[in-house]
Amino acid sequence: MIELLPVLEDWLQNSDLGAELIRLEQQVLDKELACLFGYHLLQLSVSPNFPLHQNSTINHKFSLSPIELRQDNETAVAGLSDFSALPLPDDSVDVVILHHVLEFSSNPHQLLKEATRVIIPKGHIIIVGFNHWSAFGFWRLFMRNMWTMPQLQYRHYSIRAGRLMDWLQLLEFDPVKITYGFYRPPFESLTMLKQFERMERIGTRLGWPFGGFYCVTARKDVVPLTPIRPAWLRTKRIVVPLNIAKPVTKVG
Repeated sequence: MIELLPVLEDWLQNSDLGAELIRLEQQVLDKELACLFGYHLLQLSVSPNFPLHQNSTINHKFSLSPIELRQDNETAVAGLSDFSALPLPDDSVDVVILHHVLEFSSNPHQLLKEATRVIIPKGHIIIVGFNHWSAFGFWRLFMRNMWTMPQLQYRHYSIRAGRLMDWLQLLEFDPVKITYGFYRPPFESLTMLKQFERMERIGTRLGWPFGGFYCVTARKDVVPLTPIRPAWLRTKRIVVPLNIAKPVTKVG
Protein backbone atom coordinates (compact mmCIF):
# COMPACT_ATOMS: atom_id res chain seq x y z
CA MET A 1 0.00 0.00 0.00
CA ILE A 2 2.91 2.36 0.65
CA GLU A 3 3.55 3.07 -3.03
CA LEU A 4 -0.18 3.68 -3.66
CA LEU A 5 -0.81 6.32 -1.01
CA PRO A 6 0.80 9.35 -2.73
CA VAL A 7 -1.10 8.65 -5.96
CA LEU A 8 -4.42 8.09 -4.18
CA GLU A 9 -3.99 11.21 -2.10
CA ASP A 10 -3.21 13.27 -5.20
CA TRP A 11 -6.37 11.95 -6.90
CA LEU A 12 -8.59 12.66 -3.88
CA GLN A 13 -7.34 16.20 -3.38
CA ASN A 14 -6.50 17.46 -6.87
CA SER A 15 -8.96 15.82 -9.29
CA ASP A 16 -12.54 17.07 -9.65
CA LEU A 17 -14.05 13.66 -8.96
CA GLY A 18 -11.79 12.89 -5.99
CA ALA A 19 -12.27 16.31 -4.41
CA GLU A 20 -16.07 16.05 -4.69
CA LEU A 21 -16.00 12.54 -3.24
CA ILE A 22 -13.96 13.50 -0.20
CA ARG A 23 -16.08 16.64 0.33
CA LEU A 24 -19.24 14.56 0.62
CA GLU A 25 -17.48 12.00 2.82
CA GLN A 26 -16.35 14.82 5.11
CA GLN A 27 -19.96 15.98 5.52
CA VAL A 28 -21.06 12.51 6.62
CA LEU A 29 -18.08 12.12 8.97
CA ASP A 30 -18.77 15.48 10.60
CA LYS A 31 -22.30 14.32 11.52
CA GLU A 32 -21.05 11.01 12.91
CA LEU A 33 -18.20 12.53 14.91
CA ALA A 34 -20.49 15.14 16.47
CA CYS A 35 -22.13 12.34 18.49
CA LEU A 36 -18.92 10.60 19.62
CA PHE A 37 -16.84 11.63 22.61
CA GLY A 38 -13.73 10.48 24.42
CA TYR A 39 -10.06 11.27 24.92
CA HIS A 40 -8.25 9.82 21.88
CA LEU A 41 -9.14 9.62 18.16
CA LEU A 42 -7.07 7.79 15.55
CA GLN A 43 -7.29 8.29 11.78
CA LEU A 44 -6.01 5.76 9.23
CA SER A 45 -6.56 7.06 5.71
CA VAL A 46 -5.35 6.74 2.12
CA SER A 47 -5.11 10.53 2.29
CA PRO A 48 -3.11 10.99 5.51
CA ASN A 49 -2.43 14.70 4.91
CA PHE A 50 -6.16 15.46 4.90
CA PRO A 51 -7.54 15.64 8.48
CA LEU A 52 -11.01 14.12 8.37
CA HIS A 53 -11.37 14.50 12.14
CA GLN A 54 -10.95 18.27 12.34
CA ASN A 55 -14.54 18.93 13.51
CA SER A 56 -14.46 16.34 16.30
CA THR A 57 -14.71 17.58 19.89
CA ILE A 58 -12.14 15.01 21.04
CA ASN A 59 -8.99 16.82 22.14
CA HIS A 60 -6.29 14.30 21.24
CA LYS A 61 -6.60 13.56 17.51
CA PHE A 62 -3.76 11.90 15.63
CA SER A 63 -2.98 10.01 12.42
CA LEU A 64 -0.76 7.05 11.68
CA SER A 65 0.58 6.33 8.21
CA PRO A 66 3.33 4.22 6.62
CA ILE A 67 4.55 7.34 4.77
CA GLU A 68 5.79 10.64 6.13
CA LEU A 69 3.34 13.51 6.17
CA ARG A 70 4.08 16.87 4.58
CA GLN A 71 6.03 19.34 6.65
CA ASP A 72 3.25 21.94 6.37
CA ASN A 73 0.69 19.61 7.92
CA GLU A 74 0.19 20.98 11.43
CA THR A 75 -3.44 19.99 11.88
CA ALA A 76 -2.81 16.81 13.84
CA VAL A 77 -0.17 14.77 15.58
CA ALA A 78 1.13 12.11 13.23
CA GLY A 79 3.44 9.13 13.34
CA LEU A 80 4.88 6.44 11.10
CA SER A 81 3.33 3.00 11.38
CA ASP A 82 2.24 0.02 9.35
CA PHE A 83 -1.55 -0.14 9.26
CA SER A 84 -1.52 -3.85 10.10
CA ALA A 85 0.71 -3.46 13.18
CA LEU A 86 -0.28 -0.40 15.16
CA PRO A 87 2.14 0.67 17.94
CA LEU A 88 -0.69 1.11 20.44
CA PRO A 89 -1.78 -0.95 23.45
CA ASP A 90 -5.09 -2.77 23.61
CA ASP A 91 -8.19 -0.78 24.58
CA SER A 92 -6.48 2.62 24.34
CA VAL A 93 -8.42 4.65 21.71
CA ASP A 94 -12.00 5.91 21.87
CA VAL A 95 -12.68 6.40 18.14
CA VAL A 96 -10.92 5.01 15.05
CA ILE A 97 -11.56 6.24 11.50
CA LEU A 98 -10.73 3.89 8.60
CA HIS A 99 -10.88 5.89 5.37
CA HIS A 100 -10.66 3.63 2.28
CA VAL A 101 -7.73 1.71 3.75
CA LEU A 102 -9.46 -1.68 3.78
CA GLU A 103 -10.04 -1.71 0.00
CA PHE A 104 -6.39 -1.06 -0.81
CA SER A 105 -4.94 -3.38 1.83
CA SER A 106 -3.45 -6.75 0.88
CA ASN A 107 -4.92 -8.18 4.10
CA PRO A 108 -8.08 -6.25 5.05
CA HIS A 109 -9.08 -8.79 7.73
CA GLN A 110 -5.83 -8.26 9.64
CA LEU A 111 -6.05 -4.49 9.27
CA LEU A 112 -9.60 -4.43 10.62
CA LYS A 113 -8.69 -6.78 13.47
CA GLU A 114 -5.74 -4.57 14.40
CA ALA A 115 -7.85 -1.41 14.31
CA THR A 116 -10.56 -2.93 16.52
CA ARG A 117 -7.94 -4.23 18.97
CA VAL A 118 -6.96 -0.73 20.10
CA ILE A 119 -10.53 0.50 20.65
CA ILE A 120 -11.79 0.67 24.22
CA PRO A 121 -14.96 -1.22 25.25
CA LYS A 122 -17.98 0.83 24.13
CA GLY A 123 -15.68 2.78 21.80
CA HIS A 124 -16.51 3.32 18.13
CA ILE A 125 -15.08 2.64 14.70
CA ILE A 126 -16.08 4.58 11.57
CA ILE A 127 -15.35 2.91 8.23
CA VAL A 128 -15.61 4.72 4.89
CA GLY A 129 -15.49 2.51 1.80
CA PHE A 130 -16.55 2.34 -1.84
CA ASN A 131 -20.01 0.88 -2.36
CA HIS A 132 -20.07 -2.09 -4.71
CA TRP A 133 -23.74 -1.54 -5.61
CA SER A 134 -23.46 1.94 -7.10
CA ALA A 135 -22.64 3.75 -10.32
CA PHE A 136 -19.11 4.06 -8.99
CA GLY A 137 -18.95 0.31 -8.38
CA PHE A 138 -20.29 -0.58 -11.81
CA TRP A 139 -17.83 1.82 -13.46
CA ARG A 140 -15.04 0.13 -11.53
CA LEU A 141 -16.05 -3.27 -12.97
CA PHE A 142 -16.15 -1.78 -16.46
CA MET A 143 -12.70 -0.24 -16.08
CA ARG A 144 -11.20 -3.47 -14.73
CA ASN A 145 -12.64 -5.56 -17.57
CA MET A 146 -11.95 -3.16 -20.44
CA TRP A 147 -8.49 -1.94 -19.47
CA THR A 148 -5.45 -4.01 -18.56
CA MET A 149 -4.18 -1.19 -16.32
CA PRO A 150 -7.18 0.87 -15.10
CA GLN A 151 -6.72 4.01 -13.06
CA LEU A 152 -5.40 3.32 -9.58
CA GLN A 153 -8.60 4.32 -7.78
CA TYR A 154 -10.45 1.53 -9.63
CA ARG A 155 -7.94 -1.18 -8.72
CA HIS A 156 -9.21 -1.68 -5.19
CA TYR A 157 -10.66 -4.74 -3.48
CA SER A 158 -14.44 -4.41 -3.31
CA ILE A 159 -15.85 -5.01 0.18
CA ARG A 160 -19.64 -5.08 0.27
CA ALA A 161 -21.33 -3.34 3.18
CA GLY A 162 -23.09 -6.57 4.22
CA ARG A 163 -19.81 -8.48 4.34
CA LEU A 164 -18.22 -5.71 6.38
CA MET A 165 -21.09 -5.93 8.86
CA ASP A 166 -20.42 -9.66 9.26
CA TRP A 167 -16.72 -9.02 9.90
CA LEU A 168 -17.57 -6.46 12.57
CA GLN A 169 -20.00 -8.75 14.35
CA LEU A 170 -17.37 -11.50 14.48
CA LEU A 171 -15.09 -8.97 16.19
CA GLU A 172 -17.84 -8.26 18.75
CA PHE A 173 -18.87 -4.92 17.26
CA ASP A 174 -22.47 -3.81 16.96
CA PRO A 175 -23.18 -1.82 13.75
CA VAL A 176 -24.97 1.33 14.85
CA LYS A 177 -25.53 3.22 11.60
CA ILE A 178 -24.75 3.09 7.88
CA THR A 179 -24.94 6.15 5.62
CA TYR A 180 -24.52 6.36 1.86
CA GLY A 181 -23.40 9.23 -0.34
CA PHE A 182 -22.33 10.28 -3.85
CA TYR A 183 -25.28 9.25 -6.04
CA ARG A 184 -23.94 10.74 -9.27
CA PRO A 185 -22.08 8.91 -12.03
CA PRO A 186 -18.30 9.12 -11.49
CA PHE A 187 -17.60 11.82 -14.07
CA GLU A 188 -14.08 13.24 -13.93
CA SER A 189 -15.34 16.69 -15.01
CA LEU A 190 -16.69 19.10 -12.39
CA THR A 191 -19.05 20.54 -15.01
CA MET A 192 -20.66 17.14 -15.56
CA LEU A 193 -20.84 16.46 -11.83
CA LYS A 194 -22.73 19.71 -11.24
CA GLN A 195 -25.34 18.75 -13.82
CA PHE A 196 -26.34 15.80 -11.61
CA GLU A 197 -26.53 17.65 -8.30
CA ARG A 198 -30.28 17.11 -8.18
CA MET A 199 -29.71 13.36 -8.21
CA GLU A 200 -27.35 13.79 -5.25
CA ARG A 201 -29.92 15.74 -3.24
CA ILE A 202 -32.70 13.23 -3.91
CA GLY A 203 -30.55 10.22 -3.05
CA THR A 204 -29.32 11.83 0.17
CA ARG A 205 -32.81 12.81 1.27
CA LEU A 206 -34.25 9.34 0.62
CA GLY A 207 -31.21 7.47 1.97
CA TRP A 208 -30.88 5.16 -1.03
CA PRO A 209 -28.31 2.35 -0.52
CA PHE A 210 -26.80 3.01 -3.94
CA GLY A 211 -24.36 5.80 -3.15
CA GLY A 212 -20.79 5.63 -4.37
CA PHE A 213 -19.51 5.29 -0.79
CA TYR A 214 -20.80 4.00 2.53
CA CYS A 215 -19.95 5.11 6.05
CA VAL A 216 -20.42 2.45 8.75
CA THR A 217 -20.37 3.35 12.44
CA ALA A 218 -20.06 0.47 14.90
CA ARG A 219 -19.67 0.18 18.68
CA LYS A 220 -17.42 -2.25 20.52
CA ASP A 221 -19.70 -4.32 22.71
CA VAL A 222 -17.02 -6.11 24.70
CA VAL A 223 -17.72 -5.52 28.39
CA PRO A 224 -14.59 -4.78 30.46
CA LEU A 225 -13.84 -7.44 33.03
CA THR A 226 -14.50 -6.57 36.65
CA PRO A 227 -12.08 -8.12 39.15
CA ILE A 228 -13.82 -10.69 41.33
CA ARG A 229 -12.94 -10.89 45.00
CA PRO A 230 -11.61 -14.23 46.18
CA ALA A 231 -14.11 -16.54 47.82
CA TRP A 232 -12.49 -16.24 51.20
CA LEU A 233 -13.00 -12.45 51.11
CA ARG A 234 -16.64 -12.77 50.04
CA THR A 235 -17.45 -15.31 52.85
CA LYS A 236 -19.37 -13.76 55.68
CA ARG A 237 -17.32 -13.82 58.82
CA ILE A 238 -18.83 -15.61 61.79
CA VAL A 239 -17.99 -14.17 65.17
CA VAL A 240 -17.80 -16.85 67.86
CA PRO A 241 -18.36 -15.46 71.36
CA LEU A 242 -15.74 -16.47 73.89
CA ASN A 243 -16.90 -17.55 77.33
CA ILE A 244 -14.54 -15.40 79.37
CA ALA A 245 -15.25 -15.26 83.07
CA LYS A 246 -16.05 -11.84 84.41
CA PRO A 247 -13.74 -10.58 87.14
CA VAL A 248 -15.10 -11.08 90.67
CA THR A 249 -14.66 -8.25 93.13
CA LYS A 250 -13.77 -9.48 96.63
CA VAL A 251 -15.85 -7.90 99.42
CA GLY A 252 -14.54 -7.42 102.96
